[in-house]
Amino acid sequence: MRTKAIAISLVLGFAGADAACAGPLEPVPESTTTTTEAPGVNTVDANTASTDEIAEALRRHGVINTGRWSFEVERFRPYPTDDPKLATLRKDLSQYNVEPDVIDAIIGSLHV
Repeated sequence: MRTKAIAISLVLGFAGADAACAGPLEPVPESTTTTTEAPGVNTVDANTASTDEIAEALRRHGVINTGRWSFEVERFRPYPTDDPKLATLRKDLSQYNVEPDVIDAIIGSLHV
């Protein structure tokens, strides 16, 4: 019984040492990201990307008929750089009576 107590003490002692070496826990900062992905993270620049680059980004975001939508993205260029949520493009695409989730996927594929 004494051997078990010593073993348990050693294990708990090592666990405590690991915790002590780790230092104080730092608070995790709140996320500052928005629903739009940061430029370069699975998105392409709506103003400068090629048709193929736009189509690939759309495909990665689950958009079907990427050829048509990449054409439409290019057609409405240029997009204002002070419009990071691409509201202008969203309005332009809405004229086609597209489902909102499709428009969200298209917008989520792009950045300016």
